[in-house]
Amino acid sequence: MFLRRYRNDDEGMALIMVLGMMLLMGIMLVALVSSAVFGISFTSQTRASVQSVAAAEAGVDSVAAAVMNGTCVTTSGGVIDQTSTIPAFSAVVSHQATPTGNWVAGCPAAGDYSYRIVSTGYAQQDGAMGYDRGDSERLEALWVRPTPTPTFDEAIRGDTLIYFHSNTVVTATAIDGDIYTKGDMTCASGMSIGGSVVAEGNITWTGSDCIVNGDVYAGGSIVYPVSPYASPSITGNLVVLGNVASSAGQTSFGYKNDNQFINVAGTVKAGGRIHAYCSYSGRASNSNWSGYSGSGSACTGSGTRVQMHVPGLSIPTSTDFQPLALTSTPWSTYAPRNWNDAAFGGNAVSGGTCGSHSGGGTLNINVDTRIDTTTVCSNGVILGDWGGLTINLKADLIVYANSFKVNGKININSLDGAKHSVYFVNPSTSATTVSCPTAATSGTLPEKITMSSGPYTQGANTAVMFYTPGKIMNNFYDFKMTGQLYGCYVDTGPKITVNYTKVGDANSTVTLSDYLIQYIRRD
Repeated sequence: MFLRRYRNDDEGMALIMVLGMMLLMGIMLVALVSSAVFGISFTSQTRASVQSVAAAEAGVDSVAAAVMNGTCVTTSGGVIDQTSTIPAFSAVVSHQATPTGNWVAGCPAAGDYSYRIVSTGYAQQDGAMGYDRGDSERLEALWVRPTPTPTFDEAIRGDTLIYFHSNTVVTATAIDGDIYTKGDMTCASGMSIGGSVVAEGNITWTGSDCIVNGDVYAGGSIVYPVSPYASPSITGNLVVLGNVASSAGQTSFGYKNDNQFINVAGTVKAGGRIHAYCSYSGRASNSNWSGYSGSGSACTGSGTRVQMHVPGLSIPTSTDFQPLALTSTPWSTYAPRNWNDAAFGGNAVSGGTCGSHSGGGTLNINVDTRIDTTTVCSNGVILGDWGGLTINLKADLIVYANSFKVNGKININSLDGAKHSVYFVNPSTSATTVSCPTAATSGTLPEKITMSSGPYTQGANTAVMFYTPGKIMNNFYDFKMTGQLYGCYVDTGPKITVNYTKVGDANSTVTLSDYLIQYIRRD
């Protein structure tokens, strides 16, 4: 009986085990089927994502190519719709005039600061069973206008001293042709400055017909020992931290002198005294007459145009004298050539001097080019000797030399009509700083750039800079150039005309194909 009951207790166990095995196998089968279905869906989603990313990239490439070659055309909102093609994409183009300006829909122009393309690519086959995450992908790409060659700001700069002679003319068609010196400056008879003048030292008028078509700032005093000109000698404003005097070292100021005051169209403000103060119209009332004597008596006034003893006056500051060394960028990246390169017919090196043969020399510049003569031509470069020198530009040129002498026929042309620059550079020894001596020691500065004779001609769309941390001396009567003079000491000589055009100002020559891509990323 006992054995029979024991066997009866095991009845049904086999059935339970079979059912359990069937349940386990069912779960495994469901998981296997689900995995297969998900794998199919995931594969289709991945394929769609790859296709849409590729289409978005193709959109960026296609639209960028259209922008660069000038065939970009958008519809309203800057849209370029290519969704009916393979690869399928839709792009939005916008541009920015300045780094902080608003984004404007549409194709960019060469003058814009940047442009961007947002491209949405679409898969040829959508993801299966509702898996549509990869059906479209969006990429954003940004291009920015390349930084132009560093520019030198002033038409004429001479940190130690600028000595102007009679009949110096500085013209400026699009921008102010400004003059800057940390030292003193003379304003000679027949001069005409198409811009403002900033001198941290004194400014002396040696002729009342010296005309400044802008503002005048003097960190020292204005010395005006001549009679007033019929029309304004200064068409802008005059700011003087010192005195407006009629002679250097003047200590006694007259109240009134109708034959000796400076004609200024704008306001006159002096930190010190103004000679013949009572002769100026629109003067402010002043109670400080210490140091005044001579004819007339202290005057009153109710204007604001002319004021003296003005506290807190200041003059504009300039950037430091910019170094230009053999290693300075971007010029150091220009293609190196020799002065007497076989491609430069007629150029010669003789006795340590670079010049030209009797038939004349020609420099055909097709890519940005640098010519370093400082080693092979220890005596410097003579520009235009013998048969002369012709420079034909399709790119920029920089020539380094221990010294330059303009001494003969020189002709500089832009062959492609674009704006190009030529730099004649007596290089600074440091690429980081240049310290010009004080005016008191200006006689110690070596004469590194000399203009002696011509003819000298420049065609349209060319700009030339003569640069030296030494002295620039013009002995060429009626020398006319387009560009800039940049030196520690500049003596303009008997007669010179500088048509101010910034060298290195590549705005007119940068095209949209020159813009640099900054990034391409998923948006």
